[in-house]
Amino acid sequence: MQLTFNQVNHTYMAGTPFEHIALKNINLSIPPGSFTVVIGPTGSGKSTLVQHMNGLIRPTSGEVQVGTYRLRAKKDRTSLLTLRKSIGFLFQYPEHQLFEETIEKELMFGPMNFGVSKTEAERRAKEVLPNVGLSPDLLPNSPLNLSGGQMRRVAIASILTQQPELLILDEPAAGLDPEGRQTILDMLYSYHQKHQQTTVLVTHHMEDALRLADFIVVMNQGSIFRSGTPEEVFSGPEALVSIGLELPETIRFMQEVKTSFALTDVPFLKTRSEVVEYLSHFLSNDRKGDS
Repeated sequence: MQLTFNQVNHTYMAGTPFEHIALKNINLSIPPGSFTVVIGPTGSGKSTLVQHMNGLIRPTSGEVQVGTYRLRAKKDRTSLLTLRKSIGFLFQYPEHQLFEETIEKELMFGPMNFGVSKTEAERRAKEVLPNVGLSPDLLPNSPLNLSGGQMRRVAIASILTQQPELLILDEPAAGLDPEGRQTILDMLYSYHQKHQQTTVLVTHHMEDALRLADFIVVMNQGSIFRSGTPEEVFSGPEALVSIGLELPETIRFMQEVKTSFALTDVPFLKTRSEVVEYLSHFLSNDRKGDS
């Protein structure tokens, strides 16, 4: 799905004493089919950026193109219903939005609201639960009787039953412990790999950005500070530190290796296993050189 921002600005409460400029001159094109991660300091405009992607809010000026839709400040008469059929948006703490009597009804609500038949919605409900690590046997149960982690999974499943072409995840693992966060994100990443829809994840965890993304957008003070592949974004990491971001562990460690051994350059490594393998070869070659 085409996803492009062209000269987009957004101001909250314009013309009042509470006026706040949230986005400034955003020009951005997100690769179709990518797993894109949006990172940045608190208040940098991350959530405002993604809320433009399904028309939740409109640009104060400029244009957002989502598929064949062009979203501008002035509302046109075109209904956003068709657009939103193809977009799944998961907010923080999505389990707070559960309301149906049974898990099956919860999962069927979204598709049927967009015109899917009851039979098809039932099929999707049964099919999606294993994707989020839950058994279809739970369908007759109330979602409100589940554990917090299970409720989060049901909320995610309710978005996936819509079979979105664009999946927007605004801190989907907020409030979870590190193990729970990794489980949820790995689950969503596996779904992305299987279905190849465009996925946009908002997070403040730099480790997740490095581990999952194939395209990264760095926001700062309402503007795009950097964008590109992980290797492009994390080159010159001092710039990221200067805006208050904490570097991922592997990036920090390789910077220390570079400094300690007075190296002119070090390879871009994303995982601990890659770092261990590199150091093993590096130290082995270093000892050979001394002998």
